[in-house]
Amino acid sequence: MDAVLKIGGSLYSEPTALKKLCFEIGNMSSNYKLTVLPGGAVFADDVRLCYKVFQISEEAAHRMAILAMSQYGLLIADIMPNSKPVYTIGECLEVSSKGFIPILLPHRILEEEDPFPRSWDVTSDSISAYVAYLLN
Repeated sequence: MDAVLKIGGSLYSEPTALKKLCFEIGNMSSNYKLTVLPGGAVFADDVRLCYKVFQISEEAAHRMAILAMSQYGLLIADIMPNSKPVYTIGECLEVSSKGFIPILLPHRILEEEDPFPRSWDVTSDSISAYVAYLLN
């Protein structure tokens, strides 16, 4: 893997910029082996609101925030050419070897092994760094 890229959730509010970025990254698939991880975008903002309003547990909020990343990832995969959503490191490597850019939806990996504390201090940046470690 040449690089792990994280597409921040703040780009959700800039659709033109997000589409352009996805187009540019998608067109790099023939030259580089890339993996993309999504931020949480507005989906994670909704989890934060739910956490406050319903006073849900840190565990539930943590799991929901990770699912928020996966939701944003599905959006990214839909607008990025030459990409495919994937759920595991194995799928990531397989899709990349076929010339596509894997968009890693992290919820399944973190269901199996989640080294992170249940805290809002854990961000999509932390999770992206962890995935980069898993991909060597």
